[in-house]
Amino acid sequence: EALGLPFLPPYYRYKNGTSENFENGVNFAVGGAGALNSSFPGIYNPKTHVSLVDEVNSFKQFLNLRTDFKQLLRNSLIVMGEIGGNDYGHAFKQGKSIEDVRNFVPPVVDSITSSINELIELGEVTFLVPGNFPIGCSPTYLTLFQGSDKDQYDPLTGFKETLKACCGTGGLYNYNLSRACGYPPLRQCCNDPSSYMSWDGIHYTEAVNRLIANVVFEELMNSIHSLNNLCPASTINKLRMIYPKSEM
Repeated sequence: EALGLPFLPPYYRYKNGTSENFENGVNFAVGGAGALNSSFPGIYNPKTHVSLVDEVNSFKQFLNLRTDFKQLLRNSLIVMGEIGGNDYGHAFKQGKSIEDVRNFVPPVVDSITSSINELIELGEVTFLVPGNFPIGCSPTYLTLFQGSDKDQYDPLTGFKETLKACCGTGGLYNYNLSRACGYPPLRQCCNDPSSYMSWDGIHYTEAVNRLIANVVFEELMNSIHSLNNLCPASTINKLRMIYPKSEM
């Protein structure tokens, strides 16, 4: 919204369409996807067989729709993730220990790094790579690893409910591993999602995402302001092609 762009259409819905479907951008994310592919030993993904590798391959197929893909890459921003959290989440839910899951971190990081390098080789220059969610504060993990020390669950300022999910089926954190938000017959959520940090026990609410986006844009604008005194005009012009003039 801050960039004046509409919601990005999902690639897998329009992948047989034309490039005009994606004039303002495209979303390659798949619900439940992980950074590691389905053949990786030790993790079973019950949601989907799609991984980051598949999403990158879909991006390459998308580029084949464009004759100007080199210029498109130079003038585009790629948001790589957040991804990797599902790999850890599926492993924990399947009974893996913390030490087991810790061993998955290097291959997850390698997968993300390799994908970024692959896109750089294609000609992409501008990335935003979010880190993983603070999973220890999410209703999912709080339900899996409940403790009795209330000091572990101090609320942060700004939100009424920092640990409970807005959409859920009840319980201490309003989260149930077997009946997640959106699964029948669950059709209700909290009255005021803006006062919650977690939407469904895993993902942030729109209110939290807005705060994160504001911080990101503020940092970007501050960086661009500083670059005016450090970089050639040609570099600044490239940045202006990525961000609307009204946001500079």
